[in-house]
Amino acid sequence: MKRLLSLAILTIFFACEPDNVPEVSGINIASIINEADTEFIYFEDADKQQYYYPTKNDLPGFSNRYLFESEQVNLNMRSNDAFQYDCNIFMSIPDFFNISLPAQVGGSGRFPVGTGELQLIDKLNDVDNQFGPDDDYNFVGSSLFEEMAFTIISLDDQVFQAEFSGRILTKTGRRIEVINGRVRIQLEN
Repeated sequence: MKRLLSLAILTIFFACEPDNVPEVSGINIASIINEADTEFIYFEDADKQQYYYPTKNDLPGFSNRYLFESEQVNLNMRSNDAFQYDCNIFMSIPDFFNISLPAQVGGSGRFPVGTGELQLIDKLNDVDNQFGPDDDYNFVGSSLFEEMAFTIISLDDQVFQAEFSGRILTKTGRRIEVINGRVRIQLEN
């Protein structure tokens, strides 16, 4: 009985610890978040499958920067392995460097500062018309259609940090529920 009670107390202690995120597929996001120089896009789906993108896509003049002429933040990351998808986050935010933080981007909150979109771009299956009506491979969710909500947490020394959740869909109706979304990326000049 004593052993069972000790086990129950330990279970409650670890379940209530705020940084205790389940380790699924070998990724412990709590430890990654605490590594100050680590850049990533991360989220889980409803089945706790993890989606982790720790490597910048190199699209010169476009990736991981704020484009002043279009007032858009472009975040483009990929996985280190043969994972099927690249991950993009786009946010249209006027006067980006002067917004009060934390700031809601899309969603049902009051006074969102702009719009945002999450994409998973399939690297293995080519489609003739990406995001066209027959595209069963590429996922997208937008705050314009209340599919995604983003909260910008901080922007210190060009390091962009945000949280996000919602759902992304293919044009044929396949769906991924997005939970525990986090992003931290050093914006390029």
